[in-house]
Amino acid sequence: DAALELFVDPSRIVSSTDSSGREAVLSCGAALDHLVVAMAAVGWDTHVDPFPNPNNLDHLASADFTPMAYVGRARRDRAEAIAVRRTDRRPFRAPHDWPSLQPLLRNSVDQNLVGIEVLSD
Repeated sequence: DAALELFVDPSRIVSSTDSSGREAVLSCGAALDHLVVAMAAVGWDTHVDPFPNPNNLDHLASADFTPMAYVGRARRDRAEAIAVRRTDRRPFRAPHDWPSLQPLLRNSVDQNLVGIEVLSD
């Protein structure tokens, strides 16, 4: 009957670099994804209910767990990869050669498997 509640802590948002709190929420999402991957590696399936309380937008997710019957090697490999992942904290912006890169990127993937959405400024 274990459950987990995930909240963003507004007091920990660095307002000079993340005035909207967007990056803090993205960071919480990354932590939640790592939790789901790690729990699967040790035999627990995770059910995530996003934004479970519409009256509290700081309450990002509720998660509960059920045991798995089997844990495959791929799940353990994915969890082990978490330790070697890195992040790039530079601002997001289009590459200088974006007009020529965008068509190349779109033609490099199977459109039935990958969706590319370009967001405006």
